[in-house]
Amino acid sequence: MISIGIPLVIKSNGKHPVPIAILVIDDEPVLRLTFKHLLEGEGYRVWVASNGREGLEVFHSHPIDLVITDMVMPELDGFATIEALRREAPRLPIIAMSAVADEQRMARPLTDPSFCCVSKPVDQRVLFDLVRAILVPPPRETYVS
Repeated sequence: MISIGIPLVIKSNGKHPVPIAILVIDDEPVLRLTFKHLLEGEGYRVWVASNGREGLEVFHSHPIDLVITDMVMPELDGFATIEALRREAPRLPIIAMSAVADEQRMARPLTDPSFCCVSKPVDQRVLFDLVRAILVPPPRETYVS
């Protein structure tokens, strides 16, 4: 991965650098496109889907580094989407968003360190901080003896 003093948005595919890819799944068109615009402005490649079923299709069609998904959606909700993603990519980082407080259901996947939940509406700065925290590993400490 390459860092230029701004958010780390580039990874290497072994041949050349490519943007980190984020999939945003949300049934609210304004929110979906706002997140797409904001994240692309930070240098990420962003794919969008309006429900879990579309999200899984995008996931199967493109390499994805992070998924940001709403939890309450038509056709395939966030819970079922996360379960399907976990079967295929157990370590894929996921940020779940929900305006509905269903603490019992939201706590279910919390034992997974690559999963976090945020309440809607999501503050732009909080979103960016979460994305960076999940995608950018902390620097390794170097010990000199």
